[in-house]
Formats: sequence, structure tokens, C-alpha cells
Amino acid sequence: METTTSSTVDIFEKLSLLTMKEWMQFVRPVFRFVNEWQTKEKMIRQILMYAPSDLVWQMSLAGESKARAKRLQGRKRKRKQTCNLEQDLDSSEDDFMELPSAEEKKCCYTNFFNATSDNALQSQICSVCAQECGPMDEQIETVHLADLPNKSCLSPRYPHPVQKLIDGLLLEPNGCLATASGLQIRVC
Repeated sequence: METTTSSTVDIFEKLSLLTMKEWMQFVRPVFRFVNEWQTKEKMIRQILMYAPSDLVWQMSLAGESKARAKRLQGRKRKRKQTCNLEQDLDSSEDDFMELPSAEEKKCCYTNFFNATSDNALQSQICSVCAQECGPMDEQIETVHLADLPNKSCLSPRYPHPVQKLIDGLLLEPNGCLATASGLQIRVC
């Protein structure tokens, strides 16, 4: 008598590992669930009492395989954590309390000053759309006016007296640079 109750408890635990979807795959062809069986415990009891023994056996096998997969995953995770911890200890022992060389210090200071200087934080203006682009916008580039594609889109049909046209084009003056080779404009 004691073995049947222990095996029932064992089967109960295996069935409790299954999800509702998995239960429905097994049980739906055999019988329907009633709304009174709303808790997992009640559903398992009804399955154990009324379902055919081969169905209960199949469901317990599915629960057992799910439990086995969880145990393996836990072991793998634990093993992986210990390996990573050992690697971290090995790598940190070599570099611990080692001072940087004078050249490395100089390189760090130079990178810091370049990243925080006025030139690094300076914004630029696109001459086509007159939008201000920050220093992190890498899309802005300087192009010769002759190389600008679709210049016809920037020339107004009927210029307004207030508009200041540059070479007949409606451009933002702050985005234009006059160089010896000709007019260069910033385009985003």
C-alpha cells in the first residue's frame, strides 16, 4: 500500500511539471476539462482518478523528461559559472596592481583631452537643410559645390528678395566654406 502512495506522489510531481498546453495535448482526445478543475492540483487529481493508465504513464514520462532536461541545464549553468570564475581569477592575477607605462599614461591623457576639447564638442551646420549637427553625427561631410548632386532642387524658380542666394542656390551661409579651390559646403 505504501508503494502505491509513493508512486502516486511521484507521478503527481511529474505531472505538475507539465504546462497546460502539454496537458491539453495528452488529455483533450480522452475527456474534457470541467470549469471546477481550475487549480493545477485538482486537474492532476482528476487525471489520476479518471484517465486511462497508459495516458497517465505517457504524461509522467513527459514530466520526467522535462525534469531531466531542467537538471541538465542547471548542471551546465553551474559548470559554466565555475569555469568563468576560474578564468576571471587567472586573468586578474596577472594584471593586479601593475602600473601603466609612461607611454600608456600619455596616450590616455591625449585621448581624454581630444575627446573633451572645444573642437570635439563643436557643432556644424548643414548648408542644404540648415540643421545643426553635433560632433557625434558622423554623417556630415564637406563637398565641393560642383560635386553636389541635384543642385536644381536648391535653385528657386522665383527668388524672394529676402533670400540670400549663393551661386544661384538657396544654401545656409554658415554651412559654406570658401577655400582656394572653390566653394565647399557641409552636407548631412
